[in-house]
Amino acid sequence: MAKSFTPTLEQASRMLDLVPFITTHQEISLKVLSEKFGISKKELLDDLNTLWMCGLPGYTPLELIDLAFDDGFVSIRNAEILERPRSLTVEEMVALILGLDLLEKSNSAPQEQIHLLQSKLRKITGDIARAVPTVDSSHRAILDQSIRDRKSVNLKYFSPVADSVSERIVSPLELQINDGGEYLLAMTGKGLRTFKLDRVSEVLFAESVVQSGTITGDSSDSKVIVEINIISNFRENAELFAVPLESILNNPQAPIQVTGYSSEWFVRAVMASSGQVEVVSPRSIREEIANRSAHLLASYSGGVAPS
Repeated sequence: MAKSFTPTLEQASRMLDLVPFITTHQEISLKVLSEKFGISKKELLDDLNTLWMCGLPGYTPLELIDLAFDDGFVSIRNAEILERPRSLTVEEMVALILGLDLLEKSNSAPQEQIHLLQSKLRKITGDIARAVPTVDSSHRAILDQSIRDRKSVNLKYFSPVADSVSERIVSPLELQINDGGEYLLAMTGKGLRTFKLDRVSEVLFAESVVQSGTITGDSSDSKVIVEINIISNFRENAELFAVPLESILNNPQAPIQVTGYSSEWFVRAVMASSGQVEVVSPRSIREEIANRSAHLLASYSGGVAPS
């Protein structure tokens, strides 16, 4: 949505643009100048009369901007302080960069001019913003075809829980859009799963096929059952581990059994709780949390973690 300015702000903004323009277009006619700025002759004269009273502190004829326009042609002197065009703000430059990135995808856009302007703007701002498609269109095309032909695909998929990329063979069923994000609903060896498309780095047609709930080459974890004690911050941790809050409040000392599909998720979730949650079993997850905590503490202290 375009910015909405009050008449006073519009006039102030316009006058800041008028000074450098007139400086480089001395003796321009009032008619041409008003047309250039899209205003009436009366509005232009109001601007010029206001500028005529502007200048540096002191406000004597030596410091004021010297404007001449009585004969219908405008000239300006003593305006060196404002002779440069206004600089774009960082926000305005980022908006331009993103717009140019989108224009670049259009075949009808002048690519050479776009690249030149992008380069100039990024020299000022750095590469702090870039508009790129979050989903590779070629991935979407392969998934569409696999759904039509009922073929399985091999996905390279980034898991934010494990902070790693894994390979999975799945049978795509449907592409979905939810809250502006694109998702793939697919059958895996452990049933229906949903994959976020912007986390997919590669899609290839697979030779093996998902059949009867099993899948060749799927090495992901099986169902994980963990017993935990929630020590504090009961409401937030009850939501995190999907357990009824009442069961915790009624007997806060009793271990709670929770089920998931990733040991890594449990390790990270418990470590992130900063002592609010304790793992009772299995022993393997308790030991993993202890080992990682020891290495982190050793890193902070500069020591060596126990092996």
